[in-house]
Amino acid sequence: MKQINLTINNQLVVAEPGETILQAAKRIGIAIPTLCNREDLITKGNCRVCSVEVEGEARLMAACETSVIDGMRVHTDSKRVLTARKTIVEMLLSAHNRECTCCEKTKACQLQKIADDLEILDERYPLVYIEDFRKEYNALLVREPDKCIKCGRCVDVCSYMQYTYALGMLGRGYNTCADFSKKDDIDASGCIGCGKCAEACPTGAIYPNKHLTSLWLAIDDPNKFVVMYMLREAPFDLGDTAGLKEEISLPINKAIGFFKDIGIDVVLDATRAVCLCAKQREEEFYTIQESDDGEIPLLTSDNPSVFRFLEKHKNKLRGQLSMTPTPMQLMGTYIKTYYSQKLGLEPENIITVAITDDLSNKLEVDRPVTEKSMDIVLFNDEIPVLVAQTMVDLNTIKPKEFDQIFMQIPESNNKKSNIIVFNDPEEVCAWITLSTEGNDN
Repeated sequence: MKQINLTINNQLVVAEPGETILQAAKRIGIAIPTLCNREDLITKGNCRVCSVEVEGEARLMAACETSVIDGMRVHTDSKRVLTARKTIVEMLLSAHNRECTCCEKTKACQLQKIADDLEILDERYPLVYIEDFRKEYNALLVREPDKCIKCGRCVDVCSYMQYTYALGMLGRGYNTCADFSKKDDIDASGCIGCGKCAEACPTGAIYPNKHLTSLWLAIDDPNKFVVMYMLREAPFDLGDTAGLKEEISLPINKAIGFFKDIGIDVVLDATRAVCLCAKQREEEFYTIQESDDGEIPLLTSDNPSVFRFLEKHKNKLRGQLSMTPTPMQLMGTYIKTYYSQKLGLEPENIITVAITDDLSNKLEVDRPVTEKSMDIVLFNDEIPVLVAQTMVDLNTIKPKEFDQIFMQIPESNNKKSNIIVFNDPEEVCAWITLSTEGNDN
């Protein structure tokens, strides 16, 4: 196909047909701010922050949804564009709770960054935002409606990537806000607790629930035995956390030393739980295959939200759903059993702390006590906060190794198994589509 020639800020750009101005500008290093756009979502142009000037057009165009045309001349930083962009952001701020220092997303808020870049210091428009209070839905999600900018990213992620349609834009006028379809019952809304909405939100309107307070309470309780475990080899990214001289990351061995120094009793590597989980899934499959008491292939995942998705939204597949816990769940259960027998402690006094890069694990904390394997779940982003709370100079921390725990892994019998491991609901839906097409043929 014929390539398209255009200029952006007087720079010649060669673009492909169908590309947007935003994509073409990004490729040559010109940053156009945006709040609603994500490359993996449908472009809607809701926020208009990416407005640019195109010669020959009477109005400003949204760079995220305007396709390039041969001979087009675009200006992203003209006086007209910057004036309009500043006004747009000021109007967004007028419908937004601006108590930034108390916000969960302070210094990580995309709206705050754009406002700083545009040097917005005054409130030119009266504040008219939703007067709704912070709501802690569960161990995973916290929502603050007065910080919603109506970008729709959380709604689109929930609908078009997770296929749950639990979120929607509800209300009218300035009361419009992203919310769960059943406001008072997030579970009835169809939410699977994946946490993707919190990851998509550019402000502090919806965010992951931090468990650091629970961690400190457990550490300070002399009756609690605190065991931390993780599936991780890469260092923790700490950004500009105070106390570091040259390091911007925390290697695992120094992280273990840090966790021990703040009062964690045992720090474990959960890698062997992955092997044990795989073996248990195989044994489950062989049992089903030999007894004809169940359906195959066996469907499973290391992501708890996939189990919830299959249970809530793909009920016909529940008969194929594995009963084997995820590696993180399995490790938590094993820890409580192991140390209960070894130290003579009650399971409720053994506090398991899981460090994970999957937000959906946080919802496991809300399980009944008799079913709970994870008492506290820390997302990777909480580690820098934990370090900052201690105000420790990490350069003085002595590296340490993981503690050891006996975990016997059964030997493989080398039989073939038909087990499908999904990473997310999108893979589930793709597999269903392929299976359906195969049956039709």
